Amino acid sequence: MPLLLSPAKINVGLFVIGRRPDGFHNLDTLFARLALFDRIEIEPAPNLEVTCRPIGPQGAENLVFQALRRLAEVLGRPFRFRVAIEKRVPIGAGLGGGSANVAAVLAWLVETGRVPAPVARRVAREMGADVAFFLEGGPWARGRGRGDELEPLTGMPLGVPVLVVVPPYGVSTARAYAALARAASYTPPEEARARMETLISALKQRDWNRAHRALANDFEPVVFRWHPELRELKMHLRRAGAALAGLSGSGAALYGLFPDGIPEALPLPEGFRSLATEIGPAEQHEGG
Repeated sequence: MPLLLSPAKINVGLFVIGRRPDGFHNLDTLFARLALFDRIEIEPAPNLEVTCRPIGPQGAENLVFQALRRLAEVLGRPFRFRVAIEKRVPIGAGLGGGSANVAAVLAWLVETGRVPAPVARRVAREMGADVAFFLEGGPWARGRGRGDELEPLTGMPLGVPVLVVVPPYGVSTARAYAALARAASYTPPEEARARMETLISALKQRDWNRAHRALANDFEPVVFRWHPELRELKMHLRRAGAALAGLSGSGAALYGLFPDGIPEALPLPEGFRSLATEIGPAEQHEGG
């Protein structure tokens, strides 16, 4: 029985450029993969079953179930597997754990000859930009369009220690987008392009000060207004030595990149927790 590893991600910068005719939004964002993994066991079964422990969506509520059901519709044949997901990536925190679960299963189906790669890529894009990144993007990738027009990046820093801070609540992505739309609080396309290109160039040169000046996440003003403690925590990470710090996606998790190492003691508010990891490539299989 294969044991698949599915990583987390952070968005090191995220510009929302505007609303598209299809109702989605145009983005310019930088994905970075983390060495923080869920574990997935998959085996043939009489029916499609998806379980998630210790917490998480079960059965038809799970994105893996929905992706396998969509594959069955596209290919005209059922997919009967028992999929058991052990969650280690926090849920609903902007870290892409559920999307990575889907990508890991899709990659395994391609590798084992059960699904053609173009079909897997199609379903990944239908399931969302994060799924496409985990399937196609590499350790670092720039995402444009809906976030699924991916440009894998080379020469970017790997092995950088990352501290992820997870609050005891989540943030609704739909609510965050709606708040941006009401305020028409979008970044002009040329400004987003220029800042993202500066950010990528600075990271390739390990120029952390220049990267910090270019870094922004358009969701932060909205989410920090709802949760002022997150703004203070971001500042706390910077004071503790983080070269870069910010909200991942629409949150609610924050990240800090610590090129010189994560400090041993970093006090957090009650109910918050931290996870130490690093930026790096993700192996899809642990064994089997």
